[in-house]
Amino acid sequence: MTEIPLSYTPSPGEPEPARVYVHVAAVHNHHAEELHHMSRLPDGSYHASFSVPDDVCTSYLIAPVDEDFLTRFDPPGPVDTRARWLALLERALPGPPALRGETGRIRGPRALPEPEWDDLSPTPEEWEPVSIDSPSPRRVWRARTGPAPEFLLLLFDATFWLRTPLPRALRAAGLPPLEILAVDTGDGEERFEVMGRTPELPRFLHEDLLPRTPWTPARTIVCGQSLGGLAALSIGAGRPRIADLVLSQSGSFWFPAWGGEDGGELAAELRDPQVIARLRERGVRAHFSVGLAEADMVPHTRAVVDALEAAGVPTSLEVSRHGHEMAGWMGALSRGLRQLLR
Repeated sequence: MTEIPLSYTPSPGEPEPARVYVHVAAVHNHHAEELHHMSRLPDGSYHASFSVPDDVCTSYLIAPVDEDFLTRFDPPGPVDTRARWLALLERALPGPPALRGETGRIRGPRALPEPEWDDLSPTPEEWEPVSIDSPSPRRVWRARTGPAPEFLLLLFDATFWLRTPLPRALRAAGLPPLEILAVDTGDGEERFEVMGRTPELPRFLHEDLLPRTPWTPARTIVCGQSLGGLAALSIGAGRPRIADLVLSQSGSFWFPAWGGEDGGELAAELRDPQVIARLRERGVRAHFSVGLAEADMVPHTRAVVDALEAAGVPTSLEVSRHGHEMAGWMGALSRGLRQLLR
C-alpha cells in the first residue's frame, strides 16, 4: 500500500468552505451515504491522507462547497447520492486540462505502464468534423495517427475523447497507423437510448457513416466504455456486420437490469449456436478491460469473456486497479489496441 496525502488551501479572498469533499475513485464509493471530506488545519488549509494499493491508476476529486450545497444535496438523513455526485463534479477543483470532475491523478509504483498518456493536454487541432447527409442527430469527428492508416477505430462518447490527447497518445503507443472516427452518442438518458442495444446506432454506422469510408469489417475496431462497451460487443456480435475487432472497456454487461445473471442478456445470447457460428465465420476477436474498483463489473465481464471463449472466439481480458473513470480507460485503451493488433 502507498500513503497518498492530499491538500487544498483556499486562495486569498476566497470564502471559507463549509466542507471540502475528497474522493479517490478507485478507493471510495460515491454512492455511499457519507462521503469523505478533508480536515481543516489551524493555518486554514485542508488535508486528508489515504492508503491506496501500489498498482492503482485512478483519479481524485477535491470539491469545496458552501452551506447551500449541504442544505440542497447533503442534508442529515437519506440523500439522493446521484444528484449529490453530479453536483460535486460541477464543483471539483480543476486538474488535468479539460477533464471534467478530476482534480488530479494517482499512479501507484506498480501501476500498469502507459507513458503515452503522461501529457494530458488535449489536441483539438487533430480532429475535424465529418459531414454526413443523414437524418440521425449523431455527430462524428475524424483524426489520424499517421499516413496510410491500416485500421479504422470506431469510438463512442466522442465528446469525452475529444477533450483528450487521444491521437497523440495512440501515435506514441507504437501502434499501426489508425483512422479514428469518434461518434457522439449523447449524454444522460439519450446515451442510454443510443447505446442500450437499440437499432439506431448500428443502423447509423452501417447505412450512413461507413459507406462513406473504404474500411471493411475485418479492418474495423469498435470501441466503447461503460454502455459504450456493451454497444461495442453488441455491434461486433450482431447484424449487420460492421466490425470484427471489439475493444470493450468496463462494459455494462449487467444490462438490461441490475441484479440479474452475470453477463446479462448479452452473455446468454453469446451461447446461442447461431450467434456462435456467426462469430466464428466472421473471425471476430475481442479484448476486454475492467477495473477492480468497479464493483460487480468484474464478474459481469468475466461471464461475457467465458461465453466467448467457450464459443471459440479469440478473447483477452485485462483486470487492473481503477474505478469507472477515464483515468483507467485511457491506458487500457492503448494496451487493448496493442493486444488486438499484435
